[in-house]
Amino acid sequence: MELREYLSIRRAYNLVRQGAAAPTRLTFSEFAILCRLDVAGGSLKTSDIAEYQGSLRPTMTHRTKHLATLGLIERVKGDMDRRNVVCQITDQGREVVRELCTNTCAMIPVGQALSRVTPDRMRKYVDAMGSVSCMSGELILLGLHEYDRDYCSVTDLVDGLGLLQPTVSMTVTSLVEDGYLERVQVEGSPRSALVALTESGEEIAKSICARVEALVVRRKPRVNSARLGVSVYREVTELFADKRHICYSRSQPRHCAGGSIPLFIRHITKYLILLCVETYAATGCGEFNKDMRHGHRLRHAWITWKGWVHGRGSR
Repeated sequence: MELREYLSIRRAYNLVRQGAAAPTRLTFSEFAILCRLDVAGGSLKTSDIAEYQGSLRPTMTHRTKHLATLGLIERVKGDMDRRNVVCQITDQGREVVRELCTNTCAMIPVGQALSRVTPDRMRKYVDAMGSVSCMSGELILLGLHEYDRDYCSVTDLVDGLGLLQPTVSMTVTSLVEDGYLERVQVEGSPRSALVALTESGEEIAKSICARVEALVVRRKPRVNSARLGVSVYREVTELFADKRHICYSRSQPRHCAGGSIPLFIRHITKYLILLCVETYAATGCGEFNKDMRHGHRLRHAWITWKGWVHGRGSR
């Protein structure tokens, strides 16, 4: 996973969270827990979720209890060991996941990383991102590292990370005191308005960046092109075997179910569309032009079949 993708999603969700009502507002870690349970499709132990997020069990107990209070998950004691608590997402939780993923996608502006991602794909991104927990201070360090500038203003950080102005200002002050940031004085700008990474801050940002880039987002299993091609070939062959669906010339309308070549073309088009849909579902792409190979193959197949049909029809 690329850092710009990670920051794009975190910024979008920060904006979504700001617009949510306080009682139902979820942290990104809680959002990731819902996505993990939804993607898993079953129940998970609290200890497994804590290991997934790298959190202590008391911290995870607090998070899961909050989600259970909102009715988004169910917490049940284990059958074998009563000390283990098993969590499972509810129908309401799945609805919240779909809503949050949809709203997060809508908050990513055109031209930014993952601006065309689907809500289902967003759910898997958030699931993967849940294992790298970043608070506001770490997000600021990552933002300055990603911007690749000598310095950056507080306003740029607010816009780029989707955080509130007071949050950024207080966090920057804390990071300056800890030696991770330094204030930069530029002629014509207030001294307190510009900040830059120090060497220690750059080291921390690089270590977090390495963890982000090591994340792997789950993908749908890809279709075996050879098997899919054989399957379509067999179906088309069976169609050829049925003489009622093939018209060799316009002078033989009684030998065709529809009485003309366009019926046969419609059948071929149906199989091409099925191939298109299956490939779409297998790749998980929002649009076909994201993988031009599929577009070229389908276009070449259509031209080939169309030429063959016209050739048979002219005989």
